[in-house]
Amino acid sequence: MNHFSKKAIAGMLSLLVLAACSNNQPSADNSSPAATSDSSTPASTEADAKSTFATMKQSLERTTKAVNTDDFDLAKQEFEGFGQNWEKIEDGVREQSKELYKQIEQSMDNVDISLKDAKPDKTKANTAIQSLSTTLDNYMKTWK
Repeated sequence: MNHFSKKAIAGMLSLLVLAACSNNQPSADNSSPAATSDSSTPASTEADAKSTFATMKQSLERTTKAVNTDDFDLAKQEFEGFGQNWEKIEDGVREQSKELYKQIEQSMDNVDISLKDAKPDKTKANTAIQSLSTTLDNYMKTWK
């Protein structure tokens, strides 16, 4: 999504660089049995994704609380945190389900628009947040 601050983008780039560095380290010795086994990678990736989704849900809860107290500046800030976490996993979500990926992206856009209105409407914002939360729940149900 193109509406995040330069700090968020810089932070995500830093995370990607760190992730790329850590992904290259284990492949230095491919001769050991542990290095050739991929059994831990999918579980770790799935566990990381589930943890990120839990963090995203918490961000939505904090966004809702801020909206309900008419603190839309805080709501925007909390939702930005949601977006930063989404960027960590969105490619994996897209690979698993293009339809749910599109639904999440559209729901995120709706929340973002509702929070950036000149005079944000609490009901509209809460409806958009709830829709996004439901979409995330639907995606999380696809995990075994």
